[in-house]
Amino acid sequence: MIDRHGEAALDAHFMAFDTICNATQERQDAVREMMLNPPDLMLVVGGFNSSNTTHLAELTARHCPTYHVDDARRLISPSQIEHRPADSHDQTRRRA
Repeated sequence: MIDRHGEAALDAHFMAFDTICNATQERQDAVREMMLNPPDLMLVVGGFNSSNTTHLAELTARHCPTYHVDDARRLISPSQIEHRPADSHDQTRRRA
């Protein structure tokens, strides 16, 4: 942009904003509303590399035990789950 319009005219040709898609915003809003009366636990299903899913897990972890899984295979048994804690990049196994 600087090469094309010059540094002095940059503000007239460039604008940046912090946005997320409508569906993501709706999910985050719904989770925030749900956390006004949090459940006993939250199971968040989605890719570990998804910033949107990770953020949902972070939002819920502030209010209730949260288990972020990327696949149904992480549900090992009725008493064991492999998940990624909201404050970690590593998977862990929890026995209920």
